[in-house]
Amino acid sequence: MTDSINIIIPDSITSNNIYSFSEVIYMTGYLKKNGVMSNLHIADTNYLKVNSPVLSGGKNILVLMWDGEELIRWLDAYGKYIAADMTILFGLTAQIYGKFLKADYKYITGSVMSYSYLALLNMIYDKNAAEYQKPDISELEYPEISLELLKSIPMIPVISSRGCMNNCNFCAVSSIGRLHHEGYQSRKWESVYKEILAYTQAGYSRFYFVDSCFVSLDSKNRENIVRLCKKIISDGLKISFYMETRVDTVDIELFRLLKMAGLRRVLLGVENISSQVLKYYNKKIDKNKVLNAITILKDLEINMDLTMILFDPMTTIDYLKENITFISEYDLVRYIGLKGVFRRLIIIPDNTLPYDCSTLEFDKKAGIPDWMSKTVCYHIKDTKVELFEQFVKVKAEEWIEYQDSVVRQINNIRQKKETRQELDNLFLQIVRELLSEMNVIQSKQELDEKFEWIKKERIKVWSDRK
Repeated sequence: MTDSINIIIPDSITSNNIYSFSEVIYMTGYLKKNGVMSNLHIADTNYLKVNSPVLSGGKNILVLMWDGEELIRWLDAYGKYIAADMTILFGLTAQIYGKFLKADYKYITGSVMSYSYLALLNMIYDKNAAEYQKPDISELEYPEISLELLKSIPMIPVISSRGCMNNCNFCAVSSIGRLHHEGYQSRKWESVYKEILAYTQAGYSRFYFVDSCFVSLDSKNRENIVRLCKKIISDGLKISFYMETRVDTVDIELFRLLKMAGLRRVLLGVENISSQVLKYYNKKIDKNKVLNAITILKDLEINMDLTMILFDPMTTIDYLKENITFISEYDLVRYIGLKGVFRRLIIIPDNTLPYDCSTLEFDKKAGIPDWMSKTVCYHIKDTKVELFEQFVKVKAEEWIEYQDSVVRQINNIRQKKETRQELDNLFLQIVRELLSEMNVIQSKQELDEKFEWIKKERIKVWSDRK
């Protein structure tokens, strides 16, 4: 094969979604190894309009990856400039958004409902291949693409495994895995090391393992990681990397080794602390496991980010109280961020939540299916929670503006950071007190009045103390 094609991807993928961009990198490398000379074009503002002469005369493929609301905005803004012979929805995008996008954006012509590059290759050559062909982790080898493409991202994305051994029923990874009967797949550590070494020799030193769960509960995976770390250390590679994992995979010996190899930051999916909600989510963790993981990372001085999901269709005021109290008492908002505390569960097709999502009441906005919106417009069953959720998100935005105005007056960088943390915790204290009053509050006006009264009192105490 000697064909040449242009692969066009939205700029939002490179700037906002390192997961999607990593797939583009490996996909481009796979096509090249199979005789397809692919030129990758990152479509920024007016790119497709300005560069239409460059793209004319060849086979153009627009590859759309999973990028949520940003993808929709990009299509609405630049779709009219697309001169693609074929537009492919890839992976999760095809599964979650496929029918809607193909119905409303007529230039979308195909979909690959997996991360199988062979299926993509077949589509490029118009073969009669099934939409789904099982992904094979052996396809993921060092892609050998132009390193110029990587200058737009802060960390080099590396995939060392696909899927997840766990079955949390709210998760896109689990949902797609169940749909396609896929298990957890891990690359050989030698292949991953070869890739990292090639990047370091080209002058790159910061990496992001974009695995859904870099450290799994699988013994072979852990053995792989140990051998990879020891090789990085023995060869003296000076790298740093970021990874994601579960709280129940964190142990002191393994993570000490990871830190020696370059681990600097970990994302932990906590999601919720209520035992009942965790049971709903089939999360298989508890409060003690969360605290144990946090303690280990603190002791090893490894930075961390925590994710939370406080709102889902069945959330109650009691669940909220339990979570906000936990976050406050253990001073965890610094690892979550004020906006991150109040996240909603995103409902996607094919999940297995213990309630029928089709019976939920949704608000349709601008014709966009609910799972495509960052706000996810289902109604929460408990009307008090629904009222509280809408209210507290607005107040959090206002609080951040107030916080910014306070911090701007401070010159000392360390004091700025400490003040932000104090104000974040102060907001959570106000929210805790407000939640204790929710049983008697009947309207948004009453909620607003109570919030403003508590806020005034708490800010006065805080200001006097300062």
